Amino acid sequence: MLTGPAFESQAGRLYFGDRTGVHVLDGSTWSYQHLYERNLREKRYYDDLKCFNTPEFTEDDQGRVYVWSGWGRFGWTGTIGYFIHDGRTWRQETGKAPAEFERINSIIPLEKGRVLVCTADGPTFINTAPDAGGDSVEIVKAEIKRLGHAEFAHREIAQRQLEAWGVRILPVLEEALHDQTDPEIKIRLEEIVTRLTAQRERGPLVGGRRIKSARMFGCDAAGNALIWADWVDETRTSMWFVGRDGSVIKPAEAIRDWYPDSTFLDSQGRLWLARYDRGVVVVAGEKFIPITDETESSFRYVLGEDRQGRVYLSNERLVVAYDFTAPEERAGLPTTFYELSAGNLTACLSSTGEMWAKLKGEAYPFLSVFRDKRWQDATLTGEPVAFERLTFLMPLKNGRLIAQAEMGQSAFFFDGEQWTSYPNLRELIERRAVEVGTQLENRTTGVDFYVKLRVDSQTNIWVTEWTKCGVFTGQRWLEVADHIHGKGLRLDIINHCLPGTDRRHMILGDNYFSYRVAVGVEQVQAEVLDFHWPPVGSGKMAHAWVDSRQRIWVPLDETRAGLIQTGQVAVLSGSGIPRLEDKDGAIWFLNLKTQKLVVEAHDGTRAELAEDALLENSRLVEDRGGSIWVTTKRGLLHVRKQRTGARITLERVALYERHVPRGECWGLWLDRDRNLWFLGHGADRNGLFRVELPAESMSVPK
Repeated sequence: MLTGPAFESQAGRLYFGDRTGVHVLDGSTWSYQHLYERNLREKRYYDDLKCFNTPEFTEDDQGRVYVWSGWGRFGWTGTIGYFIHDGRTWRQETGKAPAEFERINSIIPLEKGRVLVCTADGPTFINTAPDAGGDSVEIVKAEIKRLGHAEFAHREIAQRQLEAWGVRILPVLEEALHDQTDPEIKIRLEEIVTRLTAQRERGPLVGGRRIKSARMFGCDAAGNALIWADWVDETRTSMWFVGRDGSVIKPAEAIRDWYPDSTFLDSQGRLWLARYDRGVVVVAGEKFIPITDETESSFRYVLGEDRQGRVYLSNERLVVAYDFTAPEERAGLPTTFYELSAGNLTACLSSTGEMWAKLKGEAYPFLSVFRDKRWQDATLTGEPVAFERLTFLMPLKNGRLIAQAEMGQSAFFFDGEQWTSYPNLRELIERRAVEVGTQLENRTTGVDFYVKLRVDSQTNIWVTEWTKCGVFTGQRWLEVADHIHGKGLRLDIINHCLPGTDRRHMILGDNYFSYRVAVGVEQVQAEVLDFHWPPVGSGKMAHAWVDSRQRIWVPLDETRAGLIQTGQVAVLSGSGIPRLEDKDGAIWFLNLKTQKLVVEAHDGTRAELAEDALLENSRLVEDRGGSIWVTTKRGLLHVRKQRTGARITLERVALYERHVPRGECWGLWLDRDRNLWFLGHGADRNGLFRVELPAESMSVPK
C-alpha cells in the first residue's frame, strides 16, 4: 500500500513509498528498491511487528535522489542510514558508523553534491555523495590508501575529500588509524580525525554558524530548505531557511516557532506548512500567509493539488479545496502585532476613539495609548506603581477610564489628561463617586471581566468581583452578596450584572440563579428571577448585553436568542446569536446552523447573508460609514447594509485573509484613525493586533 504522495525528480522519475521500500516509475518502466533488508538481516527494529516508517525524499543539485525514513515517532522503525539513487543504481550510505549516525531524520541538499545530514539522536554533519558507484566504505578506504600516494598532489586531494565527507566516516577513519603502519598515512589520518572530532563537537558550519541538530520540512521553489534548527549560539530551536549555497536565511517571526505536522510544495513554488493547533501557513517567497485559524476547524494536513491549482486541506473530519488564486478573496491588509504584558488580555477603546493596553516590556511600565501612529506611555500621578497584569479596564464617557491591577492591589482613574492611583477600586469609587456615577455607561466593553461596574437610575454604583457585590449609595457600601446569602439563597461566582428594563433594579446572578435586586439608602431588596428554566438558563446570562432600548439580549444556542423586556422573557427562534446593535438600532445575529449573518431592524424587517466561515465567538463592529466588520475563521469580512424603502439588503464587500487574525477573538474595536483592533489569538500568537482598514471602506454609502 502506498503511504503518501509521489516525489518527482528533476529527470521526471516518480518515486512512490510504501512500508517496505520505494516504487520507481521511469517513463513506462517500473522498478522497486527495498529499504529495510539490512534491518531485517541484523534484526534492527523496535518489535516483532516490524513496523517500518514512510519514506521521505529530497534531491541534490546533481539530480541524485535521497531516500530515508525516521526512527521512533509512534513506534515506527526507520532506515539504517539513507539511500542515494542516481537514476541507474541505488546505494545505501551507512559505513560503519554507530547507531546515532545511522538514524536519520532529515537530509538537506546543498550545492556541489553536498548534503546536510540531520540525525535523530546525534549530531548533524555535511556529507558529499561519492561520484563513483559501489559501497561507500570501500570508497573511503580507497581514499585512505591514496593518502600515501607518491605524488603530493594526490595526497592533498585525498585528504580534502575525506574531510569533506565529514564526521559520519569517523568510525572508518579511526579503525584505519588503529591498524595503520604507513607513517605518511598515519600522520594525515591523525589530522583528519582531530579536525572531524572537533567538528562533531561544535557542529558543522552552515551559513557561518554552528548547527547542533536540525530537521527539514521541505524546499521552496528556489531550493531553499525549511529546517527546524538547534544552533550552537542560540538558546532555543527555531524555524530557518537554508539556501543551496549553505547560507542561512532567517524567516519571518510568523513561523519562527512553528514545527509543522506536514508540508507541501505547490505548482507555483509556494510551500504549505500545516500544524494541527495553528492551522496552515503558506510560504510564498518572503511572505508568510496564514490560511486557517486556531479554532477546532483548523486544518492539520495538506493533501495535494489539482489541475486547477486548488490545494486540498484536511483536519481528519473533512477535506476542503482551497483556491489560493481568487484575487477578490485574497486582498491583504497591513497588520501589526503587539505583545501584552504577562499574558494580559486587557485592552479597551476609550469613548474618544483611542486604544489603551498594558504592553509587554520595560519601555511600557504603565498603561499605554496609541496616538499619532505609535504607542505612548501614560503619566501617573503620585507614587509609581509596579504591576504586570490588569484584571479590569473600562471606558467611561468623555475619554475617562478606570483600571485595576491584578489581585486588586491598585486601582487607577484617568480624567482625560492623566492617571491617578488609589489603593483599591472601592476607595477610587468613594473619592470619585460623582464622576464615575455620571460618566459610567452600562454597556459591555468587548472583553468579559470578572470585575463588573454598573450604575442604576439612582446613580448607585455597583461593583461585582468574583463572589462579592457591593453597592455604593454615595454615603455607604451595601453588601448585596451578603444579603442574598443571609436569606439562605445561593450566589457563587457572579457572571452577570445588568440593569433591568426600569433601571431601578439590577439583574444579578451566577451560573445557576438570577436575582432582581434593588437598593435603598440603608437596605437591599432581592427576589429570585425565573431565568434558570430552560431554555434561557442563568448560565447563559453571562454573555447577555443591553441595547439602547434597555432590552437584554441573551445568546441561547446557535439558532436562538432570548429577549428580556418589561420583566418578560421571549425566545426568538431562527435568528441566532445576538452580537451587535448598529447605529440604526438594528440587531445583528450569527446563525451558526445555517451559516448566515442576519440583521433585523426595529420594525421587524430582516435581511440575511450566507457566510460559511462564521464562528460562535465571531465579533462584529460598525464603522462610521455604517459598514459592519466580522471576524470569521477565514479572515475579516466586510459587509454593507443598505435600505431601500421597506427593504434591507446586505452586500458582501470583501473578505480579507492575508495577514489578518483568524483565531479566537475576545475584543474587536475600531478607533478614530480607521485602525481595527483585534484582541485574542492570531495565526500563531496571543495579543493585540492592529489592522489598517482601507480608507474607501469608511465612506458613507449613498
